[in-house]
Amino acid sequence: MMGVTRERIRQIEAKALKKLQHKKRRDQLKDFASPDTDWDKQNNII
Repeated sequence: MMGVTRERIRQIEAKALKKLQHKKRRDQLKDFASPDTDWDKQNNII
Protein backbone atom coordinates (compact mmCIF):
# COMPACT_ATOMS: atom_id res chain seq x y z
CA MET A 1 0.00 0.00 0.00
CA MET A 2 1.60 3.22 -1.20
CA GLY A 3 5.10 1.75 -0.85
CA VAL A 4 5.27 2.27 2.92
CA THR A 5 6.69 -0.51 5.06
CA ARG A 6 5.22 -1.65 8.35
CA GLU A 7 8.34 -0.40 10.10
CA ARG A 8 7.93 3.09 8.63
CA ILE A 9 4.29 3.17 9.72
CA ARG A 10 5.38 2.16 13.23
CA GLN A 11 7.97 4.97 13.24
CA ILE A 12 5.42 7.56 12.11
CA GLU A 13 2.92 6.39 14.73
CA ALA A 14 5.55 6.50 17.50
CA LYS A 15 6.56 10.03 16.50
CA ALA A 16 2.94 11.20 16.45
CA LEU A 17 2.22 9.72 19.88
CA LYS A 18 5.36 11.34 21.28
CA LYS A 19 4.22 14.73 19.96
CA LEU A 20 0.83 14.30 21.61
CA GLN A 21 2.50 13.87 24.99
CA HIS A 22 3.60 17.51 25.00
CA LYS A 23 1.27 19.78 26.97
CA LYS A 24 1.33 22.59 24.38
CA ARG A 25 0.07 20.29 21.63
CA ARG A 26 -2.57 18.74 23.91
CA ASP A 27 -3.89 22.19 24.75
CA GLN A 28 -4.11 23.06 21.04
CA LEU A 29 -6.09 19.90 20.32
CA LYS A 30 -8.62 20.50 23.08
CA ASP A 31 -10.41 23.00 20.82
CA PHE A 32 -11.19 20.19 18.37
CA ALA A 33 -12.42 17.61 20.88
CA SER A 34 -16.04 17.11 21.79
CA PRO A 35 -17.16 19.05 24.88
CA ASP A 36 -17.69 15.87 26.90
CA THR A 37 -14.10 14.63 26.43
CA ASP A 38 -12.39 14.08 29.77
CA TRP A 39 -8.81 14.99 28.90
CA ASP A 40 -7.41 13.93 32.25
CA LYS A 41 -8.69 10.38 31.95
CA GLN A 42 -8.13 9.77 28.23
CA ASN A 43 -5.35 7.24 27.67
CA ASN A 44 -1.90 8.06 28.92
CA ILE A 45 -1.28 10.16 25.86
CA ILE A 46 -3.77 12.89 26.51
